Amino acid sequence: MVKKIPSATVGLPPLWMARVIATAGNIGNPEEIRKKFRKLLGEPKPKELDLNSIPPEIAALFTQQGMLQKIRKRLESITKKPAKRLAATKGRVACVDEDDVVYVGVDFLEKFKNREDLVAGVLAHEWGHMVSNLPPEQELDNMTLDEVLALCRDEEAGADAFAGRALYLMGYTVEDMVEFLKNLEKIEKKIKSKKYHPVDIREAILREAFKAQKKTEDTARRLLVTAHLGFSHAAKSRFIGEG
Repeated sequence: MVKKIPSATVGLPPLWMARVIATAGNIGNPEEIRKKFRKLLGEPKPKELDLNSIPPEIAALFTQQGMLQKIRKRLESITKKPAKRLAATKGRVACVDEDDVVYVGVDFLEKFKNREDLVAGVLAHEWGHMVSNLPPEQELDNMTLDEVLALCRDEEAGADAFAGRALYLMGYTVEDMVEFLKNLEKIEKKIKSKKYHPVDIREAILREAFKAQKKTEDTARRLLVTAHLGFSHAAKSRFIGEG
């Protein structure tokens, strides 16, 4: 359970951590909220690149048989939430817009195309945004910038929680994702982002969410075996809620 994370270590109250896991994966209606978030934070919509304009080996990742599409199918199977499409972009690791177009950075893929666990974690994080339980649009109208940033941090934490669970369900690990975040923090150590929690908190959320999903599946497997239903039923189970 996420509430068992030592709050003195990660700087968050246990009940908040439990709420992050409990809400990650609830289908909401985030289209207008994402648009307003982007406007309030001054973030431009990503520019989509023509696949013919990027290196062939990177463009191949976006094709029907490519790695990105394989991960996409797994995430859509878990969430029943389809992406409109996968798109290439520049200057980003990955992001999703209000139309559920998932953008993946060409520079990121050129460097990490052989680290499937990491790419899966990054995509799972974006799916976490797509299925998040965001507040009604009108609530944003009366918020200060600091309140909006706090809400964004909660949203990012929820996406991390979803990613941790989804990585387990897809058969990946969280290690590459954690290493990537730590290295990113070193590169950007002079930039104090108000949109994200510190990496030690993000790591704790990813690891605890992964463990919570494993515990849920292990429990389901034991119950099904006890009921003489066999492992195949347990292997097909998909739980994203609180474990």
